[in-house]
Amino acid sequence: MHLALAATLLLISSAHAATDPQSCGQIPVDMQRLACYDAAFGPPAHSGAAIAAPPAATPTTPTTPTTSSTTTAPPPSVTPEAIFGKVDSADSKLLTRALGVEDIESIETTIAELRTAPSGRYVLALANGQTWAQTDDTVLPLRPGDVVRIRHGAMGSYLLGHGTAKKTMRVKRVD
Repeated sequence: MHLALAATLLLISSAHAATDPQSCGQIPVDMQRLACYDAAFGPPAHSGAAIAAPPAATPTTPTTPTTSSTTTAPPPSVTPEAIFGKVDSADSKLLTRALGVEDIESIETTIAELRTAPSGRYVLALANGQTWAQTDDTVLPLRPGDVVRIRHGAMGSYLLGHGTAKKTMRVKRVD
């Protein structure tokens, strides 16, 4: 597992260095390929007007020159909130250390849009631009505009809590 994680971190660093969209297509790992395309074209704009983009952060790693002789671009900004929920908890800690960003235990944000999937479970579009889906059958009284807190759970899972209630539901990040 450590060898696979080391290979993943090596590919992430190469994805940060590559800003040529043609070289992005050669990256085999989905998350790293996406980071490369985001570096080349910028992050995607959300279709919903109520969903706000996460605040911009300054890069924490030095600018790496590209192979292009015309321009050089800094690596994409990576914030702790942007990484939160992308990988399981154990890999998240290693990834944040490798990228030089702070590891966080939870995020707190507002529900921008709340949908019900065909399974009857919630899909939440949050004000920070992330999308999370419910993975259990817990019933919570959620509405758009509610403040929610998502934190690490057991065995790589994530728990969403609402207000001061102690009841939580299991969620996973789907964006």
